[in-house]
Amino acid sequence: MMPALSHAPKVGEAVPLEVWHYGNAPSTFALYDDDGTTFDYTHGGYRWHNLEVVRGAEGSLQGNNLVVEPGWNSSYSEVVWRFL
Repeated sequence: MMPALSHAPKVGEAVPLEVWHYGNAPSTFALYDDDGTTFDYTHGGYRWHNLEVVRGAEGSLQGNNLVVEPGWNSSYSEVVWRFL
C-alpha cells in the first residue's frame, strides 16, 4: 500500500510503502523498483528488492527492512509491515 498521490512519483521522489502480511506463515516477496518515468528499465535501470517475513526468536513474525544498494535511488523511502 502506498499513500494516495495525485501523480506518479517523480524521479528521486521516494514514497513510503506499507506491506500487509496475512496469515502466520513466513514468506518472501520480490518488490520491483524503477524510476517510474523513463524507459531506463529497458536497459537494466530497475532493481528487485527481496522482502521477507521470518519468525523471530520469540515466535512472532517480523519483516525485514528494505535494503537499497549504494547509488540506487529507490522509489520507496521506507517499508512498514502490518501483520493481519
